[in-house]
Amino acid sequence: MENLVIMKDQRAVTTSLNVADTFEKQHKHVIESIEKLLLEDGPNFRPMFAEGDEPDVYGRPRKVYFMNRDGFSFLVMGFTGAKAREFKLQYMSAFNAMENHIKQQMDMSNLSPELQLMANLVNNMAKQELAQKQLETKIDNISDIVSLNTTDWRKDANALINRVVKVAGGTPEAHKDTRSAIFKEVDRRAGV
Repeated sequence: MENLVIMKDQRAVTTSLNVADTFEKQHKHVIESIEKLLLEDGPNFRPMFAEGDEPDVYGRPRKVYFMNRDGFSFLVMGFTGAKAREFKLQYMSAFNAMENHIKQQMDMSNLSPELQLMANLVNNMAKQELAQKQLETKIDNISDIVSLNTTDWRKDANALINRVVKVAGGTPEAHKDTRSAIFKEVDRRAGV
């Protein structure tokens, strides 16, 4: 449950992916639940959700929803069971910690214009460096996929799957989930 609450556009949010993973639901079902809320009462729910995309394991964009605390609350209000209760408590704790962190940050409006400019430059440089590292990782992963040799493809494919599993936590469950996701995608592409 790391990175349960993230910063997006200077707001504390979580994602539909986090909700799906934590509640052990298919992401498409979480998306359907969000879109049902938006369809039923868009004017009230639209400010709570923001549509976006994040790369899947292959680096392709996939639809996700970012949601604030209110959006999360409405979405998971109907979820029940011990896992739902545990997640809700951890989610509230993470939101409270993030809000405290935001409150403790220095108010930039009291700084001179020169220092405000310098602080913004440093923040932008940090964001660019992070984005560059993410792109480098994606490029490395894509290069690994593209460079699969046709004679050693099984060995190379297994090594690549093991790297994905390692990033996903390295647990036997992550290994099982990764292989299952790969086979589902292969079946989907094959029209099975």
